[in-house]
Amino acid sequence: PETIEPSVIADLDGIPLPTSPIVPYVECVHDRIAIEIMRGCPWQCRFCQSTVIKRPLRIRSVKTIVDGALESYRNTGFNEISILSLSSSDYPHFPELISELKRVFKPLGVNVSVPSLRVNEQLRSIAELIGNERRSSLTLAPEVARDDMREQIRKKIKNEDLYEGARTAFRNNYDGIKLYFMCGLPGEREVDLDGIIDMAETIAKIGKEERGRYPRVVASVSNFVPKSHTPYQWNAMQTREYFAWAHDYLWQRKQIRAVKLKRHNIEVSLLEGVLSRGDRRTADAIELAWNRGARMDSWSDMIDIDRWWKALADVGIDVDQALHQPYEIGDKLPWDHLNVKYGRTFLEKEQARSIVQLDAMANAT
Repeated sequence: PETIEPSVIADLDGIPLPTSPIVPYVECVHDRIAIEIMRGCPWQCRFCQSTVIKRPLRIRSVKTIVDGALESYRNTGFNEISILSLSSSDYPHFPELISELKRVFKPLGVNVSVPSLRVNEQLRSIAELIGNERRSSLTLAPEVARDDMREQIRKKIKNEDLYEGARTAFRNNYDGIKLYFMCGLPGEREVDLDGIIDMAETIAKIGKEERGRYPRVVASVSNFVPKSHTPYQWNAMQTREYFAWAHDYLWQRKQIRAVKLKRHNIEVSLLEGVLSRGDRRTADAIELAWNRGARMDSWSDMIDIDRWWKALADVGIDVDQALHQPYEIGDKLPWDHLNVKYGRTFLEKEQARSIVQLDAMANAT
């Protein structure tokens, strides 16, 4: 067919939850019950592919979630439940859900965890709601630290909500906070990198005010990849030289030792960019790398990045062009035949708005 339509589940609540996962006989990373509470996202962040391809927003009822979690517990005996979605705190019945899960599972000694929370005014109460004796850290994803860059990526959050949410968390038995950021976004400036360190160190100072000592604050900085099916799909990715400079700049800027700075591997990010933005030749490169021994390459001690660069070159892919040459709006893209809800027209409008905002940012500095 000329275009491929996605198969979309209309009634998520009517689809049975997987309640009998395999129970490993050794301890593993994801040693817990995982329950998907919502599919899709009410927000439209420009960098996010999932918010586009997983439309429309669908939810499960509180009863379905709690019943599924209880059945999973009976089948596995895991002592932790993780609720999953793109933005769990935007689940419309979030306080009710957490309260009900804690009511049912606290007597059983089962902890309830939320992998990552959106920063909004609810965070101030949510940190208190989910806080408990066994929870050690809270994960937040501000992505960027300045208001004009937030406007550019459509991440509508406020610093005061984040800081007050962090303060509430420290008052409710949390001894650490993990923050997710990105570098290499369109229009990024030194002040945006400064903001990352300033935000992490401000949270560390808030923790010291509340607990009498610096808490564990981890600022995890990923390298931005302009993904397909997003308004940034026409943008070029930053170079390895830029990312190396940005990583070093962040490290030099950090002053508080309690703040740990984690920076994603640049070569792996560039490989991700090629694989996620490639055409049909990418499949040949993946097969070729596999035939040459690529196995479990998400592990840093297993990946041979040169094997991948050679495989890509051998199938005729110019990596520099694939990563660093922007597309024109009128270009036919390798993934245009994969149809998604709202489609290309919506993405083009968002790209145009992004360009206007980038111009405003440049003129303001």
